[in-house]
Amino acid sequence: MTDAPGRARTAGSDARIAHLTDRADLGDLAERYLASLDAGTFDDAWARSLFTEDVELVFPVGSHQGRAGAVAFTRQIMERWDGTHHHGSPALVELDGDRATVAWSLIASHLHFGSPGPRRPRTTSSWAAGSTRPSGAPRTAGASLA
Repeated sequence: MTDAPGRARTAGSDARIAHLTDRADLGDLAERYLASLDAGTFDDAWARSLFTEDVELVFPVGSHQGRAGAVAFTRQIMERWDGTHHHGSPALVELDGDRATVAWSLIASHLHFGSPGPRRPRTTSSWAAGSTRPSGAPRTAGASLA
């Protein structure tokens, strides 16, 4: 494999690829976390899929340390709202060997209980807005991004 036409790949480029892959994986983790807040399913499987044993969750409404209790902590916060939408900036990832710090800016919308629901999407033209439709993008067996 080569870095550029005619140049052999080096150990330095392999390290850079590993670094960028780690950053991308951690950015994906942050996006999955924010999407999970809106989905509202908080259980042990949820916590294991997102957090290490020593996770530290810090929010304006409170903080929590450790995966144990993260489910109850998150439920306590999220039960305040009838619905939410979290939109995060790209994650700021600082790598330090096998440890990382991940942070992002966030715009969060919270629907209070008893509030009128969102208006129905405009449908008088050829467009409609107001929903998301998740879809899959499976990796083809044997395919490579390199």
